[in-house]
Amino acid sequence: MKKMLAFVWVCAVAFVGVAYAAERTEIGPNEKIPESWMKTGFSCSPVGCQKHDASQSFENSPEMIAARERAEEHNLHRYEITLRRMGMMPETARKAIWALVHKPQSACTMYVRQLTADYDMGSARFTRGDDGGYDADLIISIETSGVCEKKNLK
Repeated sequence: MKKMLAFVWVCAVAFVGVAYAAERTEIGPNEKIPESWMKTGFSCSPVGCQKHDASQSFENSPEMIAARERAEEHNLHRYEITLRRMGMMPETARKAIWALVHKPQSACTMYVRQLTADYDMGSARFTRGDDGGYDADLIISIETSGVCEKKNLK
């Protein structure tokens, strides 16, 4: 029984020693990683130090770029449907989506973002009162003023 306990104890000590050795890096105790390396993308592991290229990260992979493009396209279609459900004419809704993509600082884009946010939040601004509410008036104003026409976008 004592031999069995001694064997288990030796195995446990060996396991801890192996785990400790695996955690240590190749850099000796007197060597330090320069701070400039850490700021420029170098990282060190048990196998050594290497520089990471930001263009090779997962966020910049072709799959992630394609996924972001698909998500953006989906949101644009959803916004167009939302605007049409709110009562906007199809042609004006298409022009508003074009402005959303190509002229992000325009008044048309600001109005579209406000309308879609109100719709997404289920705001009472759209259904308030008999006259249709603020958002309905805003849609009428957008259509009659031509603020989403390409010639009026700034």
